[in-house]
Amino acid sequence: MSDVVVRPARDADVDAVGELLGRAFADDPYTRLLFGAAPDAAARASDLFGYEMRTQYLPFGAVDVAEIDGDLAGVALWTRPDHPSGVLHELRTLPAYWRRLRRRMPRAILSGMQASKRHPRFPHWYLYLLGVAPGFQGRGVGSSLLDFREAQFGPDDAAYLESTTPGSARLYARHGFVPLGEVPLERGKTMLGMWRPAQRGPLPKP
Repeated sequence: MSDVVVRPARDADVDAVGELLGRAFADDPYTRLLFGAAPDAAARASDLFGYEMRTQYLPFGAVDVAEIDGDLAGVALWTRPDHPSGVLHELRTLPAYWRRLRRRMPRAILSGMQASKRHPRFPHWYLYLLGVAPGFQGRGVGSSLLDFREAQFGPDDAAYLESTTPGSARLYARHGFVPLGEVPLERGKTMLGMWRPAQRGPLPKP
């Protein structure tokens, strides 16, 4: 079996990464929240994720891509602890999100606010998305992406994420993430907030 090779993403990867994430999350509860069950949901998700990668995660976060025999197999989008935030930053992104979400924009904003309230209240890495292309699942791609980023963490670096499926929660648990509690999504559906402590220090209050 071929090895998984992980590297930092480049500008030229944006379209391929967006397409991969659109396919990987086509039936995910988070994507359903944003786009419903529309026939073009995967394509619209690809466009949104590509936009976020280009404007937020490449310049201000970290994007890692995994390849097998030169083919794109997976990707992880991370927010750095010093990622810019605040009202002004959010306002600048609203027009682009409105063009992509339209009538589902209020639902997406509400879900984002509910999730943000449960984030730990001190600096940490945030794993926004980790997706594996359907044809490469079960080959250690997700673990390789996590290993790559965790190898660059310092002793004070902690991480947080929301898992949307039991399978992904098991993957994160194997990498030292522990459950912090459920995060409301919509219509009774939830995500699972998970925390990877720094090498020293107590668990935070969510």
